[in-house]
Amino acid sequence: MESRAMEKVTGVQTYAGYERQKGELAKILDSSLFHHDIHARLGIKPSKTVLLTGLSGVGKSALIHSTLHELDLSAHTVDILDLALFLNGTEKQGISISEQLVCPLSKAILRARACPPAVVILEGLDHIGAELIGTGIDMSLCAVRISSILSRMNEDSDSNHVCILATCRDDQKLPAVLSRFGLFGLFHTRICLEAPSREERKMMYQCLLEGVLQSSDDTDLLAQVTAL
Repeated sequence: MESRAMEKVTGVQTYAGYERQKGELAKILDSSLFHHDIHARLGIKPSKTVLLTGLSGVGKSALIHSTLHELDLSAHTVDILDLALFLNGTEKQGISISEQLVCPLSKAILRARACPPAVVILEGLDHIGAELIGTGIDMSLCAVRISSILSRMNEDSDSNHVCILATCRDDQKLPAVLSRFGLFGLFHTRICLEAPSREERKMMYQCLLEGVLQSSDDTDLLAQVTAL
């Protein structure tokens, strides 16, 4: 039986550029979320956590949402700034660590578990390790909490049908607690997106325009766009 990634490969590749990265992400999600029994029989752990890196505007979020759409997967998004504000508030109020774990990220994972297979998107890891100007929020606290939550999820069999997709611009600037990669690291897989070339950007724009115009009756305009 063909996997969902293989069934949808044509659709995934219609998002111009990054064919290798899209294919890698699709295979990881397909293998981890739909074929966990194979990993269990082989005695290996699936990739539950993926970090996508690349400069602002290269298409990290667009690639994620395009792939999820093609694989018919639901997603729960967590913004790192909202998470930091929550943790900073609970820390100042003296709330215990166990109560702090009931935070936006933990809740998103619980919602994903309740309706598997599903993905949790963690956006804005770039802010980790820095103090937000004018707020006094120490993001290192957030880094420790994220590391704790993701480590638990990686070991928890109840999260076998949940994947974490995180994004950042430069993983070299992440704190050490979040920059461990590989099978025994915090993030099992790292996918790097480089800035698209001029030709790749042209392909992206053309695909977007063709998608908008496919439902249009203006065949002359569609022909002009296709010929660009």
